[in-house]
Amino acid sequence: MPTTKRRNIYRRHRDGQVSKLAPGIFVPRATFDSLEPWDRFQLRCAATGYGYPKYTLVGKAAAAIWGIPYGDIPGRVELARLNGHGGLRTDLVSMRRLASIPGQPPQLHRGVSVTTPLQTVLDLGRWHPLADAVTAADHCLHHGLFTLTQLSEHATHLTGCKGVGNLKDLLLLVHGASESPRESALRVAMWENGFPAPHLQASIIDESGRFLGRADALFADSSVLVEYDGRGKYRCSPDQTTEQALMEERRREKDLLNLGTRMIRVTAETFTSGRWIHDLRRELDLGKGRPLDQRLWTSQGLGWGRAQDKQPSGSLYPRYPV
Repeated sequence: MPTTKRRNIYRRHRDGQVSKLAPGIFVPRATFDSLEPWDRFQLRCAATGYGYPKYTLVGKAAAAIWGIPYGDIPGRVELARLNGHGGLRTDLVSMRRLASIPGQPPQLHRGVSVTTPLQTVLDLGRWHPLADAVTAADHCLHHGLFTLTQLSEHATHLTGCKGVGNLKDLLLLVHGASESPRESALRVAMWENGFPAPHLQASIIDESGRFLGRADALFADSSVLVEYDGRGKYRCSPDQTTEQALMEERRREKDLLNLGTRMIRVTAETFTSGRWIHDLRRELDLGKGRPLDQRLWTSQGLGWGRAQDKQPSGSLYPRYPV
């Protein structure tokens, strides 16, 4: 880069007009600040990968490049050295030790070196909160990036590595039926709060065989349904208004309640406050001794447990490759 141009960029950096993402990589500050937080982090990770070619992106940095959800956005970009020893002395990165897993060497993706999705998930399980790792693993299983058996087998190669003890809980909880990061986090919270394992993505019919709806989770022994209401829950299709979508949802809920079920709706607010925990415990207590007839529902398996426990029950769903 010509000296004059370089000086101009650094002058604009001092004046706050551009943001420095990595050595020699800058972006207009207004553009950077206009991005969503996860997009800003992904851009920082990509710039770091370009700026430090002797290192590979790992953990949440690798997840960001792959487009794998990973929970809370970290303050630093996680890096590991590809060869040799030594790290970087900068507050912008967090150095990790790259574990060797047979058949899982770092790959080039979008022009930067990253750990494979499988190793990325295992590293998240070792270094980050359980809900973050389960969120990433659920996404990968749901989209067929690897199987539960592959994840379990490769985890054995990390024996002796820092945080490997956390992988037992990850393998217990990961499930390919989860359809959103919040569903994954909610399931982990259910497990952490001592609830029994619910059935996931449960389809409900009435006595005539009419399909009534599908719930994110079903506690069959108490006939309790749980659904997470995200921001896009009532986004309408081109031929349906928001009001029509809400009316359809109310009709569906009325039919389910008439069948004898009880329903808990978890929102971002109740999830953050923890109020859903009290609500769910109350409904489970009220539903004791009132199981939902097994002929009226089928699911994609229990929310946690052994691999065979997570297989779909009933005939409506194909079995997952394990």
